[in-house]
Amino acid sequence: ARLAVAAFKRDFGENHHKTLAMYGDLGNTLERGGDYVEAEKWCRLSVEGQKRIVSETNPAVLVGKTNLGRILAKIGRSKEAETMLRQAYKEFDRVMGPDHPDTLASLEILANFLSKKGDYAGAEPLQRRALESCERVLGLEHFNTLLSMHNLALLLTWKGDYVSAEPLSRRALAAHERVLGLEHHDTLLSVIGLASLLLKKGDCVAAEPLFRRALEGLLKTSALDGLAHPDLQTAIGLYTYCLRKQGQDEREIANQIGQLVSRHA
Repeated sequence: ARLAVAAFKRDFGENHHKTLAMYGDLGNTLERGGDYVEAEKWCRLSVEGQKRIVSETNPAVLVGKTNLGRILAKIGRSKEAETMLRQAYKEFDRVMGPDHPDTLASLEILANFLSKKGDYAGAEPLQRRALESCERVLGLEHFNTLLSMHNLALLLTWKGDYVSAEPLSRRALAAHERVLGLEHHDTLLSVIGLASLLLKKGDCVAAEPLFRRALEGLLKTSALDGLAHPDLQTAIGLYTYCLRKQGQDEREIANQIGQLVSRHA
């Protein structure tokens, strides 16, 4: 991505819309790699540059604002992130309409942000609106619909509404398996979501094989990619906690995890 940025700057100049879009692409790539500080820099350059050559309400600017708000949330600048995400969603809704895919994506990101910061009262109506709209506009098996279903199940789990969360979490997992396959990254995250719900309910027996399945899937992906998956340590931590809750001692736990890691090395 950095090479592409350099090539675009050379061929089109620093302020060309194609170069500015490439800045945003580089920022998104850095975000996926966990380098949020650098990601913020490039996404901000993209947004500020595009604002100079197009209007504040141009879809490219609004997408950039949404991406920048998501990154700011990840580096702990919650107040700034919320302001930017709310602005982007409001403008998407006004300019593109409530059912446009970009509006729905912006709504999803805002709802998920509020959920993660513990504002369940603010997040739940937005998350339910996002899911209903995705199902109606995009269809039951669209990627964004699956994401919205998963996020609503997580929200309900975090707020302690296990009765509502479990059927939705199971439905989300079944849909991910059917549409994306058993070993897709998002399917494995859905497995972790259901396992975490069961663990919170105190059902370690049902949660343990799900955590094991997710961990094995992420280990396999890491081995194939030659790079540790970003969610691998989280999966190890959750599986370890589940085994502790079952009464296993640290030596037994270390042995089990060591065997799994060795099997997929």
